[in-house]
Amino acid sequence: MKHHALFALLLLALIGVLFLGKSITGFVVAQTEPSPFYFVAGLLVLIAAIALYVVARKH
Repeated sequence: MKHHALFALLLLALIGVLFLGKSITGFVVAQTEPSPFYFVAGLLVLIAAIALYVVARKH
């Protein structure tokens, strides 16, 4: 696997974690409803990163 592909996957995973973190910390700190947008976006980005990683490893 090429280094730039791995870097892109790490970046994608980081964005997903940040989105999830924003959703969860907003819930804990402000005691408001967690933003479903950030939660879903974070999950989708993480799933995409994992799927890309699996595909990249097969080639």
